[in-house]
Amino acid sequence: MIRLRKEEKIAYICILPSFILISAVIFFPVVKTFINAFYSLDLYGNIQHFSGFDNFKRLFREDVFLRITINTLYWTVGMVFITVAVSLVLALALNHEFIGRKFSRIILILPWAASVMISALLWKWLFNSDYGMLNRLLRELHIISENINWLATPKTSFPAMIFVGVVISIPFTTITFLAGLQSIPNELYEAARVDGANKLKVIYKITLPLLKNVFFIVTTLNVIYIFNSFPIIWVITRGNPASQTDIVITYLYKKAFLYQDFGIASALSILIFFLLLTFSILYAKLIYKRGE
Repeated sequence: MIRLRKEEKIAYICILPSFILISAVIFFPVVKTFINAFYSLDLYGNIQHFSGFDNFKRLFREDVFLRITINTLYWTVGMVFITVAVSLVLALALNHEFIGRKFSRIILILPWAASVMISALLWKWLFNSDYGMLNRLLRELHIISENINWLATPKTSFPAMIFVGVVISIPFTTITFLAGLQSIPNELYEAARVDGANKLKVIYKITLPLLKNVFFIVTTLNVIYIFNSFPIIWVITRGNPASQTDIVITYLYKKAFLYQDFGIASALSILIFFLLLTFSILYAKLIYKRGE
C-alpha cells in the first residue's frame, strides 16, 4: 500500500474540490452523451430503451446532413486558412520596429477583447440590407448601385460570416505567432544576412521552420474553435434560410433544444468528438514528422 506524506495529502485535499467540479461539469456530461447516443430518448431526454446505432442511422438519413457537412468543411477550412495566413503576415510586420508599433498592437487586440456575441450582433447590423453601413459605404464608393441582401443566400452569407470569424480570430492567432517570432534568436537572422540571404529566404529557411510548434498550436486551436463556433452563425443567420447556412454545431443545437431529438444530437456530438480528436492526432503526427 502506498503511503502518502502529509504534504501530499494536503495537496490532494486542496485539488479535490476542483476535481469534483470538473467531473460534474465536464466528465459526467461527456459520459452521459456517449450513453445517450446508443439509447432511445423521450422529449425530456430520459432513456427509454437500448437502440444500438439507430440514432447514427437516423442522422445519416437526414436530408440536410450532407449539405451541413459540406457547409462545415467550407466554414472551417476557409476561415482557418485565411486566419492563419493573414495572422502570420501581421505578426511578421509587427515583429519589426516602426513608428506606432505599440499602438498597432493595441488596435489589433481590441476585437478579441469584445464578446463574440456582441461582435456578431454588430456585424449583423452592418450587413443589414436596408440600413446597414456596408451597403451605404459601397454605394458612396459607387461600387454598387442598389443594396445587397448579404444574409439572404448562402452565396453571400457564408463569405460574410467567414469574414466576421476571421476578424474575430485574427488577434489571438497573431499574438501567438508574434510570441513565437520573438522567441527566435536574432543571431540566426544576423548570420543569414552575413551569408547574403534575402528576406524571403530568411523567412522560408529560418522563420517558418522555427515556428513549427506555433503553427501546430494555432492551427489545432483554430480548427477546434472554429469547427465548434456557435455564436457567429447563430446570431447572424440562425442557419436560415431552411438550414442552408447551418453547420454541424448549430444543427446539433437545433436538434437538441428546438426539436428535442436528443438521440440524434448525442450521436452527432460523438461524431464531432472523434472527428476533432482524429484531426488533432493526424495533424500532430504530420507536422512533427516533417520536422524530423
